[in-house]
Amino acid sequence: MRRNYMVPAVGIGGGFALLWNEGVDLELIKVSNGIFQELIKEPLRKVHWMLFTVYGRPYETEKQLFWEELEKRIIKVRVPWVVIGDLNVIAHPWEKSGGRRVTARDTCILTNFLQNTGGVDLGFHGWKFTWQNNRFVGGLTRERLDRAVVSGDWITYFPEAKVTNAPISVSDHGYVLLDSVGGRKRGFKPFLFF
Repeated sequence: MRRNYMVPAVGIGGGFALLWNEGVDLELIKVSNGIFQELIKEPLRKVHWMLFTVYGRPYETEKQLFWEELEKRIIKVRVPWVVIGDLNVIAHPWEKSGGRRVTARDTCILTNFLQNTGGVDLGFHGWKFTWQNNRFVGGLTRERLDRAVVSGDWITYFPEAKVTNAPISVSDHGYVLLDSVGGRKRGFKPFLFF
């Protein structure tokens, strides 16, 4: 059984859903401005950590305020943390293909956020780009807008963590999956043959 919390779309965009499996000890702390803030309690590792699932602002006029708010929230957190979602910013020129050239202004928001919070990009396995504009006849642009950023102390609790970027198929985004145990088996699974 899944549990969920949703923010409806306005027009054709901006909808946001948070889903989790029964048995995950998740406490929803705050939802505002495209940021879901949840406390995760890990009984096996005896650690609590903060999860920020985000939909970053796509509009240039709103990006700076969004990132300032997220940074303020993270600086107040006293436990390991993760930011994951559609950040709508890139950190490096190689994270974009097509469209106009990448400038320092395009990468400074995420770069500054990482420096100011001590955040670490977990990298990825799978597809390089997580978003595309779907203009296949001309003007195709692809970017790595979706990612997971973690605190250094989160990595010490979850050193095998792995991020997998799925291919873009139905939407203009591919989903991003964070596996905190890196695909390691979570217990005994019997071999079955039919």
